[in-house]
Amino acid sequence: MSPATEEQVLTLEESPPNSRDTFVDLIVIGDGETIHDMPAPHAVRANPRRGIQAPAVVIPLLPDCSPDLVRRRHAIAVDLSVEGMGLKLESPVDLLTQDVVVVLDKPGGGFVCTGLAVCDEPGETPDLHLGGRFGGAAHDLLDPKNLTPSFVASQLAYVLPQPAALLERWAELGVLERFTWDRVHVCPRCEGMPSFRRGCQACGSARVTQDRLIHHYACAHVGFAADFESGGELVCPKCRTRRLVVGADFEHLRGRQTCFDCHWSAPELDLVAQCLRCQLRFPCHQALELELVGYHAHRLDPLAFLASCGRAAPVRPGSAAN
Repeated sequence: MSPATEEQVLTLEESPPNSRDTFVDLIVIGDGETIHDMPAPHAVRANPRRGIQAPAVVIPLLPDCSPDLVRRRHAIAVDLSVEGMGLKLESPVDLLTQDVVVVLDKPGGGFVCTGLAVCDEPGETPDLHLGGRFGGAAHDLLDPKNLTPSFVASQLAYVLPQPAALLERWAELGVLERFTWDRVHVCPRCEGMPSFRRGCQACGSARVTQDRLIHHYACAHVGFAADFESGGELVCPKCRTRRLVVGADFEHLRGRQTCFDCHWSAPELDLVAQCLRCQLRFPCHQALELELVGYHAHRLDPLAFLASCGRAAPVRPGSAAN
């Protein structure tokens, strides 16, 4: 069959009657065109957005994830779904990154915030529309697991996943709330995590021994257990009573603690700490009490927000990139 020399258009009137219901769309193919040359269709959102009207503030992120206050804009949130949202800005903005934090006023008072990866920049639309999906660096910034300290074994310390100075900048804007997450005792020299045990009050060594004493009920003599041992039986060194029975004739008592390293002796041991990072050994009362700070964000729950807004008509499905 020779190639077509002009466009061939098939209409429903010209098609066989039994094939009319099989046509979903008609594609006109001209000279030299193939299916591969045709533009790909836009993806349609799996979850259509619903129209809302909510005051909002859009705070773009700088490359270091700090707030870009110069490009901050007031806006109106116009549509929302579980995957993303769209806003209408009050004025154009030239974003340095594709990530923004959106702060929304709640209908009943208060606010919620979310991170948006911008897909539809306001410069691309004449009505200053900005749209995107929940995700990206701004979404990670507000993730609860990135806002509280965690123990890092390689550093032997509790560390925030993100720089404290960065989180403080967002807290100053009111996006994050600072709170006391926990309090821990750390090394007074390097703030590393210590281990604790009972040890010598003089040198902190855990290599100590305790004297074992015997109290003889009949004569009230108290002495070292070794002094009572004689020929495989217990004999009181004071009254010479033989074959003593524990519980009936005597009781064991704890004596003084003696250090093998410095030969210090005292009735009681002290609670001693040793830093796992710098190996500093110090009495427990010298440990530094460190306040661990965490941050909290009132994150947006799309379904709860839509419920608080009441019933709203779904927005006409469009490209999933918007």
